[in-house]
Amino acid sequence: MNLKNTSPYAEINKEQLAYGAGMKSKAYGVKLKSFNKDYVPNWHEVGIVSSDYLLVPNKTMVQMADDVMSGSDFTFEEEKEFWNGKQFFKSWKCVEEIDAEVKQGDNLGIGIGMWNSYDGSISGRMALFAYRLACTNGMTSKHEFGEYVFKHDINNKNWKDEIQKTLEVLNSAEDNVKNFATKCSKLPNHYVRVGDLSKLRKEAFSSMGTGVFGKALDNFLTNEQYEERTAWDLVNAGTDVFWHNKKQTISDFNHNKQWVDGCIRLAA
Repeated sequence: MNLKNTSPYAEINKEQLAYGAGMKSKAYGVKLKSFNKDYVPNWHEVGIVSSDYLLVPNKTMVQMADDVMSGSDFTFEEEKEFWNGKQFFKSWKCVEEIDAEVKQGDNLGIGIGMWNSYDGSISGRMALFAYRLACTNGMTSKHEFGEYVFKHDINNKNWKDEIQKTLEVLNSAEDNVKNFATKCSKLPNHYVRVGDLSKLRKEAFSSMGTGVFGKALDNFLTNEQYEERTAWDLVNAGTDVFWHNKKQTISDFNHNKQWVDGCIRLAA
């Protein structure tokens, strides 16, 4: 069964694995519940983890995110959801518009993203990001926005209390996005040169696969909406590809962050 077709909110459990004549393994299997067309339950293994792995259901994470957002001064609505059977991402965008203009008529809004995994591949986290109102491209960043990360460790028993600290991130969200917009406001006046692309490729995007880099660059060079060829166009050409990929993978979100942090260097 293709795990992408399962529900991200399905029941999950962690069971100790056995081998041989009833011998117990130190490893545990994470299993996800689904139902066939006759509503007969099936369990699918989605990850092998250690005994110390803290398994947090996506449903619980979303509820925690809802609780955090309901305690802020902003109103949020659901924006995007990704699920591949093991890794989960969900985002919300702020309904209220803020004064975060990159250039005339081109404003940014406040977004909140949440990550979780059932196989230990990514940490649980909530993070602030900016999104472009004109096209809803999400702009994530490792350096520009605050985030709260918790490890899937069974010793992290107070993670529910700790995640409330993301309220501090939300309390400064408006200023954070405004400051990001101010940095980005330099990008529309910077026309991309071959030297810029060469430096970015060798430094900020050195670990990015050729196909991934080429797809974003191709969008920048051939899409008429980026015909001015500014650094702001370069940002949006990449985030357009990574945020709206029809066959999304978890790598798209990492590439999005890498692309934004790389391009923002052109504003220095």
